[in-house]
Amino acid sequence: MHPAARRGAACNAHHLSTGKHESGKQRILSQFLRAAHASGPCASGAAALRRARPSAASLPAVERCARQVISISCSCHFDAAHQLHVPFESPCNRPHGHRYDVEITASSAQLEHGMVVDFNVLRGVVDEFDHCDLNERPEFAADELQTTAENIACVLAAKLQTAVGSRVSIDEIIVRETPNSLARWRKEQR
Repeated sequence: MHPAARRGAACNAHHLSTGKHESGKQRILSQFLRAAHASGPCASGAAALRRARPSAASLPAVERCARQVISISCSCHFDAAHQLHVPFESPCNRPHGHRYDVEITASSAQLEHGMVVDFNVLRGVVDEFDHCDLNERPEFAADELQTTAENIACVLAAKLQTAVGSRVSIDEIIVRETPNSLARWRKEQR
């Protein structure tokens, strides 16, 4: 006997009345439900399964989950000129430029609009440094701060934290001056 002929009228009634055929996965699920619930037509087993599934509205939103911290990373870059003034012979004592690759890691226990922070906010702060002479920026000129990758990372960390506010924590900044050299700033662990 063909397997379709073995199915009872109750199992066939759904697709005959609606004109819908079960997919392979639905058919397997229906067969499983029939085997698990030998009494009653397969439609009642499927209805029981539908009742058992929670609706999306009844699930807690991610931002309401307790004791969790979500972390994100954002990679971007900027091109800038600079010149160091170190008391020893160095090619960096001459004006030159770099494409600085920056990676920002931020976290929050509370999401806003489903996000830790909009990536564009982070990129916007980094973009302020694009195509400029870092030595002329007020962050470095005012304190006569050397424009090293280490100091750039510290300055970016402070500016980014101000931009994102207290809900978000800027946890790590990596400034890669060349493919072989980088500076990493990390938030102090308390």
